[in-house]
Amino acid sequence: MYRRFASALLTPLNALLPLLFLTVFGRSWGIISMVYGFLAANAVQIAVFLYTMKKELAWDFAPSRPGWKKHLTKNLASSQLIELANIVSSVLPLYLLSGLAAGFVSALNYAKQLSDSPTEIFTLRVTNVSKIQLTESAARNDWTTLNADYLSTQHFLLFLLTPLAVFTCFYAPEIITLFFKRGHFTPRAAYDAAAFLRPLMGMMWFMALILMQNNVVAAGRKVKESLPYALTGIVLFIVSVPFTMKIWGAFAYPYTQLACCAVSLFINYRLFKKHFPQVEYLYSLRRAARVLAVNVLALFPSAVYAFYGAGTNVFYTLLLGGIIFLAGLYFFSYQSGDWALFKARLARNAARP
Repeated sequence: MYRRFASALLTPLNALLPLLFLTVFGRSWGIISMVYGFLAANAVQIAVFLYTMKKELAWDFAPSRPGWKKHLTKNLASSQLIELANIVSSVLPLYLLSGLAAGFVSALNYAKQLSDSPTEIFTLRVTNVSKIQLTESAARNDWTTLNADYLSTQHFLLFLLTPLAVFTCFYAPEIITLFFKRGHFTPRAAYDAAAFLRPLMGMMWFMALILMQNNVVAAGRKVKESLPYALTGIVLFIVSVPFTMKIWGAFAYPYTQLACCAVSLFINYRLFKKHFPQVEYLYSLRRAARVLAVNVLALFPSAVYAFYGAGTNVFYTLLLGGIIFLAGLYFFSYQSGDWALFKARLARNAARP
């Protein structure tokens, strides 16, 4: 396992370059400029990785005929099956949305621009580095250290992401208005984008839990064993989303995805109980629930301000509401002990070479 932590610095390009291309070339190219931004981001990362692998790791990219082992076929088939299921689960909702009223797909894309950015810019960077730490601990059979790193990294992620998710869910209309409501962006489009943004921010929160659990599975080299558990959650979504969208409409899609993620946490409990009994899985979920409860309590004073004291200026409403929310969050997280855990993690990070 090669330590190339700086490579994580390239991950934010997946979110930044599409927005940059949309800002610079949006007037002439339209929304397709975001696609070119994604292509540019991937091209830059591929070039950097190829150069690094050639120069520092002495990889030879000349064609050759390496030996093929049986277990590679099994592992490849497992990973491809998961990827195929993920593709179907991604494309199916868009296909269903395209058959509904015009504008839903655009509203979803606007909401995804905001909800995907924290995952691209922050969550993936932290979890990629964490995967290396967990893998090294698993290789030494040091499950005590692995469990401690898993718990502390997950708490670190949730401590920073939960305020963003809770605040954005409550102030979704104001945030959509601030970022997008200009030109031909209608009030109806703003309403639809805000309605999509709320559950998508919940998905952003769940991604921190899911990615950390995936890291433990990869570190313990139980990817093949995790296949039935992963497929159960994905198939559950693929089967249920056509029915939920038929009954409740377009906005049922992200809520169905959210519900399936919650169910997957309980499915993964069986996986961890069988293959990773050393990891305090249920305790990690209780801590996640506590962090979420602390943030909901901290939101209450800000919600009172939004209902009774906010003006018509969206920017100042978000600014003052955010200040009130952060003040409440500091108070409640200090009382719950989450602030102390967060500071301890920062101190450990600073002490590491």
